[in-house]
Amino acid sequence: IVESFEEIDEARQNISLTYFEVGTLSALYIFKKLQVDVAVLEIGLGGRLDAVNIVNADGAAVTSIGLDHQDWLGSDIEQIAFEKAGVYRADLPAICGQRNPPQALVSHANSISAVLSIKGQQFDFIRNESSWNWSGVDVGGSRLDLDNLPIPALPLENAATALQLLIKMFPEITRNEIERGLQSAHLDGRLQRFQHPFNGVMDVGHNPQAAELLNTELKTRPLSGKRYGVLAMLKDKDAASVVQQFDQVDHWFIAGLQGYRGQTVSELNDKVANIVKVEGLYDSVAEALDGLLDLLTENDEVVVFGSFVTVAQAQDWLSKYPMDAA
Repeated sequence: IVESFEEIDEARQNISLTYFEVGTLSALYIFKKLQVDVAVLEIGLGGRLDAVNIVNADGAAVTSIGLDHQDWLGSDIEQIAFEKAGVYRADLPAICGQRNPPQALVSHANSISAVLSIKGQQFDFIRNESSWNWSGVDVGGSRLDLDNLPIPALPLENAATALQLLIKMFPEITRNEIERGLQSAHLDGRLQRFQHPFNGVMDVGHNPQAAELLNTELKTRPLSGKRYGVLAMLKDKDAASVVQQFDQVDHWFIAGLQGYRGQTVSELNDKVANIVKVEGLYDSVAEALDGLLDLLTENDEVVVFGSFVTVAQAQDWLSKYPMDAA
C-alpha cells in the first residue's frame, strides 16, 4: 500500500487528487502488481463520473436506484438512474437488479448497445423454505434455470443480480462452483450475525432500499421473543424513509454519531419520533448496546443498523465479548 502511494505521488506531479481517487488508484496498482484473475470494483458514488469508472469493466451491475447522494447526483430519480447507468459499456453485459428501473437507465443502455438484463424480465428468483430457485439467461440469451440453490449470508436480491452477471461473464462456470460461492460469500456489516452477549444482526444499510432488504430478511426469521432496533445515522441520510420500511422491529432505540456528518441523538429523534415509538435515547451506539444488556432474553434479537459508522462502533463494542460468534 505504501509503495502504491509513493508511485501515485510521483506520477501525479502537480495534479491534485481526492482521498477517494488515491484509494482507487492504489487498489488498481495493487491488483495489477499481483496480477489478479478477477477484480471486482465497487462504484463509490453514482457511476458516470466516479473515479472507479475510469476502468472499462468487462461487465457491470446496477443493484438498485434510489434517492441517495442527492447533493451530487440530483434530486430526480431519472437523473440518478442516468448517472448510475454510466458504468455500462457497449456490447457488454449490463445487469440491473431493480425491477421496473427508471427509463433513463434503459434508454442509456440501449443507446450504447449494452447487453441489458433486468430483474423481473430477463432474470428473477423465488425463495423457498430452505433454498432458492434462480432463472435467467446465459451468454447467448437462452433461458437457464438453477433450482434448490443454497441460501447465502447476503440478501437474495443481490445474490440473484450477481449470479446473472457471473453467468454472463463466465459461461464456463459450473453449478458446483456457484454453490461453493453462495455458501462462502459474506460481507462484514451486511446481515452480519452475532450471538454474544445476546443474539443480533448488524447491517450497514443507510437508505430506504437497503432498509427494505433488511426488513425482508428479518421476515424470514420469525422470533419467539421481541426484536429491538438500534438506529444511528449520518445527518445527510433520509432517516424517516428508512424507518418507514420496517414492520419487524418491536422496540426502537436510537443513538447519536460523532464526527464528520454525524448527528446527535436528539436530531435523529426529531426525524423519526413521529413515525416509530422511540423507547430509548443514547449519545452513542455503545451506550445503546449497554442499555440493552439487562433487557433482552435469549429469545430476543437486536438489529443494529443505519451506517457503516454504526456497524463499526457496534463491532468495537462486541470485541469486549470474546465469545462473539459473528
